Amino acid sequence: MHSGPIHQRSITINTFELDDNTLVVEGTLIDDRLCKSFIYLLNAFVDPKIIHHITVRMAISLPFLTIKSVSTEMHEVPHEACRGILDIGEKLVGISLLRKFNENTRDLIGGKNGCLHLHSLLTSMRAAAFQGVFTYYSRVQEDGSLRKMYFDESLLVNSCHVWSDSGPMMEEMKNVVRMVGMKK
Repeated sequence: MHSGPIHQRSITINTFELDDNTLVVEGTLIDDRLCKSFIYLLNAFVDPKIIHHITVRMAISLPFLTIKSVSTEMHEVPHEACRGILDIGEKLVGISLLRKFNENTRDLIGGKNGCLHLHSLLTSMRAAAFQGVFTYYSRVQEDGSLRKMYFDESLLVNSCHVWSDSGPMMEEMKNVVRMVGMKK
């Protein structure tokens, strides 16, 4: 019996400020087989290796988080045919991260016309993008000032027990929104 892990999936997501109206969210998914294995479709044994290494860069416009562009790189894939969908992210241009993103990505790039790993990465990138947006608006500028924040409360309402529509944090958020006028 193998005493250590046999597979590791890592997802890393970074958000960059491109300009005053655009953030770039970059996600990388790596599946690493940590033991020698047999690839049945190739009828071959393979040493431990990275089986998937996919990077997606998604430019999103502020404040409504609409996708401006998507580029995909497949550094490592198990089959060359996987690369046949490198431009599939273009189908997401114009979609907002705010409403029905998971359903839209599933419909446009999921299932038999897409890639499970790419869909999984994009779903994770959406959640991380919100953290990047909050950081963008709350980051102290070089001159010590803050940006005027645009905030759509629906990002948080009922997203977890802390942000339930009747919970204490949501009431606090409503007070902050009223105080600083964070809606456009």
